[in-house]
Amino acid sequence: MSKKIRTLVMALVIASITSTGAFAASDNNSVASTGRTWVLRTHTPYEVVGVTKTLTPVGDGTSVYESKLGKSNLNINGVVRSETIDSKTMLWAKGPVTVNFSNGSRYILQYDKLMYRVSGGKIVFIRPEMDNIGYIAGAREKEYLKELPFQAGYQKDKAVTLTEPGLYQITDSSSSEGGNECLLYVGNSAEELNLVESKIENAVASSLNVTVADKTTSLPAYNINGENYIRTKDLSSILHKTTREFNETDNNIVTGSMYTPNGSELKALQSGNAVATPYKELFGLNNEKVEPSMYTINNEQFISLSDMNSFLNLGLSVNGNVVTMSNVSNMATSGGRVTVKQVCITNTDHAPWGYEALVPKNTIINVTGLTDEQIKEKLNGFDTKQVWITAKISDNLRDYLKSNYETLG
Repeated sequence: MSKKIRTLVMALVIASITSTGAFAASDNNSVASTGRTWVLRTHTPYEVVGVTKTLTPVGDGTSVYESKLGKSNLNINGVVRSETIDSKTMLWAKGPVTVNFSNGSRYILQYDKLMYRVSGGKIVFIRPEMDNIGYIAGAREKEYLKELPFQAGYQKDKAVTLTEPGLYQITDSSSSEGGNECLLYVGNSAEELNLVESKIENAVASSLNVTVADKTTSLPAYNINGENYIRTKDLSSILHKTTREFNETDNNIVTGSMYTPNGSELKALQSGNAVATPYKELFGLNNEKVEPSMYTINNEQFISLSDMNSFLNLGLSVNGNVVTMSNVSNMATSGGRVTVKQVCITNTDHAPWGYEALVPKNTIINVTGLTDEQIKEKLNGFDTKQVWITAKISDNLRDYLKSNYETLG
């Protein structure tokens, strides 16, 4: 068998092993991440589809990461650990960090701090593309990935030291060999960069005084290790008819989706201590996977208020049990109705395919499973003259809509 064929077979074998679990070798360091295990050989390079990577320990407890793709070499010092996120290499390092490219052009982009959240040694989320209600206005990639000033002309063979803590995207753009991209989180001196596994904790019942758009509401919460955890439906009810309205169904937060209070919200918690068990089910933000800190307490799910702040850009400020959300304002009229140009009736939580940019999510009514009267009740929450119908509805409801609104569709 030729050397070329042997190399190809070995690459396929390793790819097959990594797709089903982990390597088994005594000289490997394995790091569990989101149900997968990625193994780095500490001394011997391993090769997967032509990419060679090594993580070599040094005396201060960190490692040097090296990656080779074609003619290009990447070298990063100060690495504490490594994993994969969505098939990309994710490096955690103590700053300052020196990134050295040789034999290839490269560029480094820095994420805006609004676009991600790090907690417990993990990326809770990297914000998906924002919906058109504008939770973060104009959140296109070129606006939330800042090109660092030394990037002019895609300089080659130059070491760059990153001193500012934060999340970076590093890419080699060797024109003849393809691309090699990784994420790098540079931590400050006080940050714990090793993954902190969730465990059973003690939760203390409390109540937060939350001020939103000049209205103060008592929000039941549990305090776990100094962090506040709340029920999503309670926060949904507080943000109802505001610029940060959201809905949560099937473990998926949908921003801009109108929430309908049902009277079960803001119920007081049992006083005293309770047992908090880590909740590890799949969770989503606008159908993109995220990893918030969550616990099950007395058969209910509680989510980190700090994570919710990152998801919704609330402008959260906490001082003891006094909480303000400065980025939230009312959308309702004095009569409590939300004034919008148009309401879209659909059978999903999203605008019709191809019209996403035209239909703000806060004007969408998902009519799946609703009776005609329930649909009318939801419509009564809006002050609008137009209804766009994209879902199958009864003839009686269609006649009602045509009599009371300008209908489209």
